[in-house]
Amino acid sequence: MKLSRKHYARKRRTSGGQAILEYIIVIALVAVAALTVLGLFGDRIRGLISSSTKAIGGETDDSNKSSLEQLRETGNGEDPINF
Repeated sequence: MKLSRKHYARKRRTSGGQAILEYIIVIALVAVAALTVLGLFGDRIRGLISSSTKAIGGETDDSNKSSLEQLRETGNGEDPINF
C-alpha cells in the first residue's frame, strides 16, 4: 500500500501545530522555573550582584546584610517598609 503525496502533506501540516505547542509548553515551564528560582534566591542573587558592583566601584562590602536591612539603613531613620 503506497501512501500518496496528499497523505504526507496532511500529516506534515498537523504535526507542525503540535511542535509549536510543545515549544510553547517547554518555554512556559522554563519561565516558571526561572521565576521560582528568582523568588527563592532573589535576595542572595541581589546581594551577590550588589557586592560585585561595589567591589568594582571600590566601595565597602555589606553582602552579609539582606536587602531589607540595607533599605532600612539608607532611609532617614524611619522604617520605609513595615512588615
